[in-house]
Amino acid sequence: LEKMPDISVPYDYSSTRTLSLLFSAGENEKAVEMAKIIGDRAIEMVNYLVNEGNGSLGYETQVNLVILGELQRALYQNGEAELAKKYEDAYDAAVGQLQLNRNNF
Repeated sequence: LEKMPDISVPYDYSSTRTLSLLFSAGENEKAVEMAKIIGDRAIEMVNYLVNEGNGSLGYETQVNLVILGELQRALYQNGEAELAKKYEDAYDAAVGQLQLNRNNF
């Protein structure tokens, strides 16, 4: 993370795979830091796309939902249940909103 900080190379979908590697290497603090950055961005983007965008399940919405799902899995597997629950709740809320939007068509 020091050699490739988020500012130089912004974290994206593929960065979620790095979390498990960081946890395996014992770099839990770095993994949690990275998860928070990626996850908070994904929440912000998916909320915008679902609520302010056209409410459809477009590519960007799908990518951000996958990010939230991957974060949940990695964090639960590595004992970070509280943070995992935050992303699980955001995922569930977004999917619920998408279902509501779909019923309005």
